[in-house]
Amino acid sequence: MPGLAFDAIDRHVVAGRGDELCVVGAEISVTYIDLLAHTAALGGGLLRLGAVDDGGIDLDIAPDWERLSYLLALVRLGLAPDQSSLIRVTGSPALLLVGEDSLPLETVVKIGRIDPVPASNFDDSHLLDRLVPTDHAWLSALLSGATITFD
Repeated sequence: MPGLAFDAIDRHVVAGRGDELCVVGAEISVTYIDLLAHTAALGGGLLRLGAVDDGGIDLDIAPDWERLSYLLALVRLGLAPDQSSLIRVTGSPALLLVGEDSLPLETVVKIGRIDPVPASNFDDSHLLDRLVPTDHAWLSALLSGATITFD
């Protein structure tokens, strides 16, 4: 049984829907193939930086494109956001705080492009249940093939 990330993103690409928009907003338009590449690279960056060695990270940011990106990268890794984590994403624009480093989203993505993360083959059976309502709604939308819209 494939994991949530595969079901939410990768299967749409495999089914030939890679060029369809899945995230739209005033300043953003993202296809399934672009979302897959972006979140796989972000997950790779999180791994290379050691940001997820102890589990999820605290997503202390507004419900926007950056939060969706980090959420989906964590889900690719089979993890959920964790408010008790010492590793945080905070601010606007969002910064990943790892030790003494403060890294913007695009820097973490660039770091991860060297070794992007594939979708997990399995997930904790309660992963979806551990998401806050907005995150759960986004993942549910992608699972159903709906488009996420940001104002």
